[in-house]
Amino acid sequence: MSHEHTGPQDEEARPDSAESWFARMRAGPLPPAAQEALQRWLEQDERNAEELDCLFRIWNDMEAVRSEPAVLAMRSEVRARARMRSKARWQRALVAAAAVCAVGLAALAVVQGARQKAPSVVKEHAVQYETRVGQKSTVTLPDGTLVVLDTDTVIQVWSAPQARRVRLVRGRAFFDVAHDPSRPFSVSAGSNTVTALGTEFDVELTDAAMAVTLLSGRLRVLGVTGPGDAGGKSVEMNAGQRLIAPERGPWTVREASLEVDTGWLKGRLVFDEETLGNIAAALNRYSARKIVIPDPQVAGRRLSAVLMAGDIETFIQAAETLGLARAGATDAHRIELVEP
Repeated sequence: MSHEHTGPQDEEARPDSAESWFARMRAGPLPPAAQEALQRWLEQDERNAEELDCLFRIWNDMEAVRSEPAVLAMRSEVRARARMRSKARWQRALVAAAAVCAVGLAALAVVQGARQKAPSVVKEHAVQYETRVGQKSTVTLPDGTLVVLDTDTVIQVWSAPQARRVRLVRGRAFFDVAHDPSRPFSVSAGSNTVTALGTEFDVELTDAAMAVTLLSGRLRVLGVTGPGDAGGKSVEMNAGQRLIAPERGPWTVREASLEVDTGWLKGRLVFDEETLGNIAAALNRYSARKIVIPDPQVAGRRLSAVLMAGDIETFIQAAETLGLARAGATDAHRIELVEP
């Protein structure tokens, strides 16, 4: 059955302007389908990203005066008028937001003239992007930065006039940063922060460590001071280097193997004399069916392989062929590797 009618929900699912995307993103995290639609819209015209970024900057600037009595009174009047309009919910939110910005800018001059001081804390809106297990996604941020999210990854993005900030909540992401010397780009992962101006790098966060691979440009990585850390940690990275920063213990910087360290961008996982336990952990990120290796001796045996992301069967066949392990107990959710 075909439906040609497009209702308010369909319009909300497919915004076509900076204002409508702004309202949609303010409503909460974008699902994967909406993330893809946002990326297509951003790629249509380079001005789209500039307009969307401008709206977020205005909104962030206005947060500083939203609690002033004069602004609160005007906001109440604007909301009352907006509720009388018979438009979609996101359109109502946009009218209110635009009106608040216009009213608030005038109110800001009054407040600053009376008090000569604005609140020093500016609340910023974070936009969240995420992928499910087995999914990979590419998004373009409002500033033009390209981000590739690996499987089971969550990032939160803030955009402000002075800086661009990303938090890697979990997983792994690659960043091709849009050059803007006036607004440094930083990625926080766990207790560490990676800062760049315009460069290409990826960041991976696990329970045990953060890893950074730098393809081009320069990076500064800072670690927050913790127990046993006198003065914290700081590393300057050059192109072609990889940093391993465990939660506990010394950081190490080595020459990166781009085939091994960034193969995931092409859907390949490359392992060079890696332990079966680490290979299993990497494959498990892409699959609902998990590999379990109960015996530490089996988990510590090493294997070199090139596998497609989530290709559990090929990994198990290779381990069995080389006499490293064999498949044990198996069900729909897990498969054990045990002594051959």
